[in-house]
Amino acid sequence: MEKTPNSIIKLKEQNKNNPIISIIITAYNRKQFLKYAVQSVLNQNFPKHNYEIIIVKNFITEFDKEWISKGIKIIYKKEGSVGQFLALGIIHSKGEIISFLDDDDTFERRKLKVVSEMFSKYKDLVYYHNDFKVNYEDKYNKPLKMPNINIKRFIPTSSKRYIYKFVLFGYYFNLSCVSIKRQISINNIDYIKKIITDPDDFFGYLAMSIKGKILCDNLKLTNYRIHKNNTSRSNPFGRNGHYDREYKMYHVLFKDFLLKTNQKIALKALYSRAIRNELDYRVLNSKDIKISKLMDYVKNFSIPYLIYCGKLDLFIILIILNRISKSKAQAILVEREGLTV
Repeated sequence: MEKTPNSIIKLKEQNKNNPIISIIITAYNRKQFLKYAVQSVLNQNFPKHNYEIIIVKNFITEFDKEWISKGIKIIYKKEGSVGQFLALGIIHSKGEIISFLDDDDTFERRKLKVVSEMFSKYKDLVYYHNDFKVNYEDKYNKPLKMPNINIKRFIPTSSKRYIYKFVLFGYYFNLSCVSIKRQISINNIDYIKKIITDPDDFFGYLAMSIKGKILCDNLKLTNYRIHKNNTSRSNPFGRNGHYDREYKMYHVLFKDFLLKTNQKIALKALYSRAIRNELDYRVLNSKDIKISKLMDYVKNFSIPYLIYCGKLDLFIILIILNRISKSKAQAILVEREGLTV
């Protein structure tokens, strides 16, 4: 049996000129999709010398030698959180820009070319997020209820209005759609190491802490795969304590970072998201849901549009969550409050 590598498998010597983009692919215990992710990066219509591929994983594959021969860096880490895996990739990267790719997702062929063009064209750009296609068990474009990015949208990090919407509606969803300036990540590597779930959220907050612009693009440059072994936000509470990990991220790490960087507007939106997730979790996991108790929970947070939300407003919130059917929410309200909708 092939011996497991200790740390980093050294590949070819690096180019004398550093690459423009570093693609960091992380994989933990999942071998079946990784080859497709890697191949999608190798197939880019972007000069090979302008980008590097870094894979951080906890297993060996029959493709490792081939990947090594093609100049790919492979970093082996037996155990660790998603943040620790990402941090290793970032530390060993040399590109000015980092593009992330989950092992079960893929890039469209023009992805890196577009990323390079955007950062070259807009000098104050610190963060780029492209749109994505959904690959549901290999059936493309199956509907997924996510924020609609139907226009190219620049968000100045100084804009309170747009930053609030950026956080509240999760325009940073899916790390495989994210490209960010490397130096920002290096400067906050200790925070990144502490991430245990939802890294896409954190890199969004990271971008907001820097003077510059965020670009949310409507170009579908990522193929986002939904399958039985992932923990996507399409089912955030249905797998192995994901809710507990998410709670720690929202109420500890994310909150601490936003307070440290004085991002009051983003913090306000973060609380709103935390409330929605809490309501979501309680609705899904409580056999005896009482609207009055949910309302009491909401009132504990000092967020204007939720403090005074009435029964019908809460009904709307529950529907928007997309985790409870209209008929179920209506039945709860009718039983508890005698309301009809």
